[in-house]
Amino acid sequence: MPGAESRTSLVVSRDVVRRRDWGRELERQGVRVVRCAARNCPLIAGGVCDVLAGADAAVYDEETLDPELFLALVRARRRPTVLFARDVPNDGQHHAKFTRVLDHRGAATIFPHLR
Repeated sequence: MPGAESRTSLVVSRDVVRRRDWGRELERQGVRVVRCAARNCPLIAGGVCDVLAGADAAVYDEETLDPELFLALVRARRRPTVLFARDVPNDGQHHAKFTRVLDHRGAATIFPHLR
């Protein structure tokens, strides 16, 4: 992935194994990865998440994403494009399958054909 070495992605899941495996896939492509379990998220209280604001992209596990967190992401003033994913276990590893995108302007796109 050209230019990936200067990119940072945030991987958010309450599942430690998914965070590890999804992050490793990105790291193999040269992306710097920051992992988060979404506990005590400042966005829910209307605050700013500096980690999210500093990322070039974010991947959120759909099973971690509750309505409160989704609304907080939509309302966040400082955030990159967010990719929502579901887990697809294969060969003993967990892989992210992207299902929706929330762009930096706040427009959400659903990809039903990816489900």
